[in-house]
Amino acid sequence: MGVSGSEKGFWSKVDPKQTFRFFLYGLVFAPVAYRWYSFLDKRFPFKALLNSQKSKYNRDFFGTIGKRVLCDQVVFAPVAVSAFIVVMGTMEGKTKEQIKESHRLRYKKTLIANYYLWPAVQAINLSVIPLIYRVPFGAVFGVVWNSFLSYLTSQEKERLLNSEEEAAQLPVSA
Repeated sequence: MGVSGSEKGFWSKVDPKQTFRFFLYGLVFAPVAYRWYSFLDKRFPFKALLNSQKSKYNRDFFGTIGKRVLCDQVVFAPVAVSAFIVVMGTMEGKTKEQIKESHRLRYKKTLIANYYLWPAVQAINLSVIPLIYRVPFGAVFGVVWNSFLSYLTSQEKERLLNSEEEAAQLPVSA
């Protein structure tokens, strides 16, 4: 059986080097994420409640989840998004100036996009998923997130190539 035209189109756009860079980033990021989740558990522990305290359970339980998610999204997410842009730019061999420009162009919209997906994922992850399974649980949603980030990266590369081609076509004045 041969590969259909649409499959060839998809696979021709896959960048193995970029895929490997994402793999390496995930390899380094996983232990950092585990330590972060451990910190959140220690900083915002769930209180053990007696049966007589059931009515208070919802308020304490959801309050703890809210604190964990808020801390995750206010403290960790901005750092993680920034680190991603810088580390990926470095692995791509970009100059310091190119990384700064990439950060300027991508940081805000990537962080905003983060807030559409990750608070809901983290509310589940930080409440009902045991600590040992939180990184794999996040990785499932990370596939979708990384696909989005990869798309942004490829869009940026395409934009840079187009601007370089346009610049090359401009007449040179003597």
